[in-house]
Amino acid sequence: MPRIVLKTNRCGAVFRFSFHKKHTLLSSPRPIQIPLHSSGFPFSRFRTLLLTLVFSTAVSGCGGSTSPSSRSSSASSLRAATTSFPAVQEESDSVPALPALPEKVGSWTISERRTFESESLSELIDGAADAYLSLGFRKADYAVYSHPGGFELEVMRFEMTSPAAAHGALTRDAAPDDQRLPFGTEAYQGPQMIAARRGQYYTRIQGFDDRDEVYAGMSEIARAVLGLGSESSR
Repeated sequence: MPRIVLKTNRCGAVFRFSFHKKHTLLSSPRPIQIPLHSSGFPFSRFRTLLLTLVFSTAVSGCGGSTSPSSRSSSASSLRAATTSFPAVQEESDSVPALPALPEKVGSWTISERRTFESESLSELIDGAADAYLSLGFRKADYAVYSHPGGFELEVMRFEMTSPAAAHGALTRDAAPDDQRLPFGTEAYQGPQMIAARRGQYYTRIQGFDDRDEVYAGMSEIARAVLGLGSESSR
């Protein structure tokens, strides 16, 4: 199903939007995803709504113009939040190469998969590829896991050049105050999303349904694609 993804800042102002079939942009804060049904919602009506939302929130921002002092204060808050993430231990964090994404995890089965290299990364994360390349990117494994109940999960596993690079990728999606999960080197759960790292591998799992089985599936698949099986591990 096609989706529009609106990227907002911390105050809710839209600063980026993208139309695509499945892939979501990878950058914090969280995307707002609006499903587009083929009937019952004319595109012309949706376009008017979208443009109104984008321009009104872009102008309003966080309450008007921002003074240099408030910008400095915001930057300080951001730096303070970033330091809340655990430190990266390069040598002990590294792990052996992981196998391909498992074809089946519990009730979830891969219905689509693809591997992305540096030259094709922008097809997966349009707008964020340069940031991943500058951090140190090797390849990305992408898959859609489907559930018999009609649910889907998008899985993106990034092999970075180092644990520090993978940590940098994780901090683009997770926030230090997100719910911590007890597996991997570090793992966080946000709204319909899990961001998890094991060594030099960073995995982002995106759900589209606020259901218990979806959250359980995200956690189960996150463990599996990071090579942890069903047990908690470093």
